[in-house]
Amino acid sequence: MRDLRVWTRRLLCFTGTNVNDTHELPSRSKADSRGPCTPEQELPLADQPKTNCKAEAPQLPPHHVDGTEHHDSLMPPKRKSLATSADMDRPDKKTKTTKKSKKAAAPVAEDVYSTQQKAAITQFVSFTQLDRNTAIRVLKTHGWDAQTAVNAYYSGGGGGSTASPAAKTALNKLFDRYRESGVTEPDIVGVEGTMKYFQDTNVDVEGLESLAALEVVQAPTMGEMSREGFVNGWQEKNCDTVDKQKAFIKNLKRELPANKELFTRVYKYTFAIAKTGGQKAVALDAAIAYWELLFSSPLSAVKWTSANTPWLTWWTEFLTSSWKRSVNKDMWNETLKFAQLTLSDEAMSFWNEESSWPSVIDEFVEWVKNEKRGGSKEEVMEEDY
Repeated sequence: MRDLRVWTRRLLCFTGTNVNDTHELPSRSKADSRGPCTPEQELPLADQPKTNCKAEAPQLPPHHVDGTEHHDSLMPPKRKSLATSADMDRPDKKTKTTKKSKKAAAPVAEDVYSTQQKAAITQFVSFTQLDRNTAIRVLKTHGWDAQTAVNAYYSGGGGGSTASPAAKTALNKLFDRYRESGVTEPDIVGVEGTMKYFQDTNVDVEGLESLAALEVVQAPTMGEMSREGFVNGWQEKNCDTVDKQKAFIKNLKRELPANKELFTRVYKYTFAIAKTGGQKAVALDAAIAYWELLFSSPLSAVKWTSANTPWLTWWTEFLTSSWKRSVNKDMWNETLKFAQLTLSDEAMSFWNEESSWPSVIDEFVEWVKNEKRGGSKEEVMEEDY
């Protein structure tokens, strides 16, 4: 009977019958974890059949207390799908994609600049031989005005200065390259070396740009360059290579016709290189030759002639026929001032006898009115009153 009771209880447990509804059974202890066959604990150990409940329990479906089957507990755990793994890696891929998109978007920045700005960048790079990023930075500083930016760069106002020991060393080596062999003076480049330098920098020896280039290096005389003037002059312009110097001179040629301030600087310095030896004045024939170049060159900002008056021709005629003296510094500088005034006032109403013009200009005014315009001194005075 006892064995039958045990087997009955076990059968009821497996079939999902609520044992408590059929027989009164003691409540299960929380500490007991041996499975669903807990009724065997009521029997003496000797009477319990040698059956391993733990081994048999996994073969049967588990039951809830209310008798319903819980099939989900028998389902094997779901394996992570490839899609899930991919999802886990997706943040990294997004990050990489974002980086790629940023790199790909970089060239689009080119569209930020207008056609005029792109042209200014190209022009600045062409003149200065600098990289594109430096060109953009300097142009932005000067409102995208290419000419202003180039001038500012060469005057030390943009792009940084090359006034460094390395730049000075490079300029000294460059200067030595043009020194003639056998010359005892180590700090002078003679005519032959200067002509070679002009050739390397695309300077027309007979053109106005030659005077502009010599002004940069503060040449002591025509056809010579000093080490100090060469190194200091190009160092101030941020040009420590032949290519940079060539670009600078190219810009000078472009700027000269419209820049009267630059032209005036070149004009005044020409007097220094036109002198010979230790003289304080320039020979008349040399002065006339330089005036012909300065006032008639296509690069000149002051072309001393007009549709009605050939001023330079008259000036040369007067000097060779009536003056015949050397030209001092005051006469040289005042001639430029007088030339500019005559271009804006061909009647020369700006002039009067009480003006502080050099005597040569006073005589030229009278000569023009008497010899070229058919008047006399008395008639000129009556017109003034």
